[in-house]
Amino acid sequence: MEREIDLRELALLLWRKIWLIAIVGIVCFVAGFLWTKMFIPKQYSSSTQIYAQSTFQEGNDTATNDISKSKQLINTYIEVLKDDAVMKSVGDELIKQFGSVRMGECFALETVTDKDGVTSTRIKESSLRSSLSITSVTDTNAIRIKATTKDPEVSAAVCSELRAQANRFIADAVKLGGVRFINNDVKINRGPVAPNTKKKALLAGLAGAFLVSFLIIVLDLLDNTVKSTEMLSDKFKKPILGEIQNIDEAQKRKKKIRDIDNEQRRTLMDKDIPFYVVESCKSLRTNVNFALSTNDKKVLAVSSANPSEGKSTTAANLAITMAESGKKVLLIDADLRKNVQNRIFHVKNEKGLSSVISRMHPVEECIQATSIDNLHIMTSGPLPPNPSELLASRQAVELFDFLSEIYDLVIIDSPPICVATDILTLGDRIAGILLVFRYGMTTEDEASEAVKRVELANMNLVGFVLNGIDVKAHAGYYSRYSKYSSYGQDENESGEGSNASSANSQRQQVRRKA
Repeated sequence: MEREIDLRELALLLWRKIWLIAIVGIVCFVAGFLWTKMFIPKQYSSSTQIYAQSTFQEGNDTATNDISKSKQLINTYIEVLKDDAVMKSVGDELIKQFGSVRMGECFALETVTDKDGVTSTRIKESSLRSSLSITSVTDTNAIRIKATTKDPEVSAAVCSELRAQANRFIADAVKLGGVRFINNDVKINRGPVAPNTKKKALLAGLAGAFLVSFLIIVLDLLDNTVKSTEMLSDKFKKPILGEIQNIDEAQKRKKKIRDIDNEQRRTLMDKDIPFYVVESCKSLRTNVNFALSTNDKKVLAVSSANPSEGKSTTAANLAITMAESGKKVLLIDADLRKNVQNRIFHVKNEKGLSSVISRMHPVEECIQATSIDNLHIMTSGPLPPNPSELLASRQAVELFDFLSEIYDLVIIDSPPICVATDILTLGDRIAGILLVFRYGMTTEDEASEAVKRVELANMNLVGFVLNGIDVKAHAGYYSRYSKYSSYGQDENESGEGSNASSANSQRQQVRRKA
């Protein structure tokens, strides 16, 4: 399914990661500053100017310093000054003046042998030429010579030597011109002209910030996890029955919850569950009631595509809200590979569903009361070696039929259907299945696979629940929950609001029903 690019969402994405962008930018700025200071050598420049002049014959008269005609030769003069012969002559003078060791620090050297077999070291013409900038001054007959090397004295010497030899080479090459000087001294500049440490550090910081921003956007665009209920409803043409938000980050830090599994198992029985989460669970209850209103079956399975997507907590919270509305509810832990509900409700798991189906214990001994009025629980019981066969057995079907006569609603916490297809063996014997997907974790491919398995089993797909929604991550799409959050806080402070808090004070034991 093609994904539309929302520029506002991308902007919000970058804003949420501004701390990361800032940190990377600062680190790159500091790294660029230190690298420039420690590893990039300083460069020193010196410059001088020479002025072109020419002598032309016009009849019997000599025209001297004809500026207009001198300008025409400036480009020729520049090319002459860059010639290998000039570079060789200047390089030889620099070797004599400073020695090959010092010159080796500023230029690339080469060893040559003359026709007499004498070996000498000289500066490569290309290396010396690369240190020079010879340009004309606009609308004048002036030529600016600038030399940049690692040594301020060498830079000044290059300018001096090139200027000193300019007349000889230009006169030999052009025959009718030369150059003149305003002064003969080239100043030694001790202040480095490069590198520009601040500029390079700033560029490094901006490059780092841009790169991490680019990676954030690319990773988000490549992310094919489920992040909107709109995508689910459009793709699968099934209703979204619930949108459950993630626990606030501040509360997770307060509780020191470090593991996603523990965070998922927080239910409405906890006193500090945010108001908007409570309201979302109540909304799920209302939608499920509507979805099942035309169905005469009373058994609803709750599953997910994969583990750790929150289906057990969703099943528990749905059972709690249904019981609080006055319905008699039984929650069955049918995940016979990894039992969870006994830990959520803090009850024993010595006997349960597996015990009833295998006829080791009667039904009434395997149903336990909870702290919530009208809510009973049947744990998984001892984990059997053949869970698929147990749920597919005739005894399991008879058990669910029997329990649906006693309770207004039987909610089955079933294993993830992309891992185990236990619950799918019930087919159309139950009201249907509610699929829970986790925001930012369940991929679109996994969601499609789960839906496909439900359809192949000829089971009624009641709808979807998107769990663990990150409100901050998609503030535009889920902005209404920000209002719920502040509203709920105000109510909780005044002692009103969530019915889940009052439910925690109820500790009455409900007698067993058979």
